[in-house]
Amino acid sequence: MDKERKTYKEDLETWLWITKGVRFYAHERYLKQNKWSNIAVGMMSAYIIIINLVTSYKIHLNESLGDNTVSFVTTALSIMILVFSQLENSNDFKLKAEKFHDCSREISKLYRQLREKRREITDDALLVPILNEITNSYQTILDKYENHKDIDYQYFKCNHPDDFKMSFKPRQLTRVKYYFNTYFVYHILIISPLVLLFI
Repeated sequence: MDKERKTYKEDLETWLWITKGVRFYAHERYLKQNKWSNIAVGMMSAYIIIINLVTSYKIHLNESLGDNTVSFVTTALSIMILVFSQLENSNDFKLKAEKFHDCSREISKLYRQLREKRREITDDALLVPILNEITNSYQTILDKYENHKDIDYQYFKCNHPDDFKMSFKPRQLTRVKYYFNTYFVYHILIISPLVLLFI
């Protein structure tokens, strides 16, 4: 039984450490998405203004693009901004980031509490009610917040390779997946109008 208690308190400490870390990574990812979402909308809006100015001053950036094509591009960009903005607003990235940050902070308190109690109390039998209390609090916190995405857990593992025995290739693959989950859409929206106009 003592061995089981020892194993459980170590497992609980590990669960708390992983969960608080993963939730904090989710918080960071949503903040990044919120930032790049705003940048993408701002850049697309700027493109519309610049294209209209270019048309007004009769500057030819790309000889293959006629006036009708330029008009189509500006109209398409306007529609894209409208739809994209509505979709991004419905995601509530900033609100989700705040909630994951709050969740991470609450679990961090439990994590510190458990580590302190483990140092203070050497008798495993006396530690049992504290472990039960922390476990219940941990479950209550998890029930209160939505779950993170798998990419957050994978990215956490990627940044703690020694703890998860993660080799170089899986780490790089995870970083690529993280890029596509976090940045890719915004980079495409920012770059594609430039490619259309100048190439």
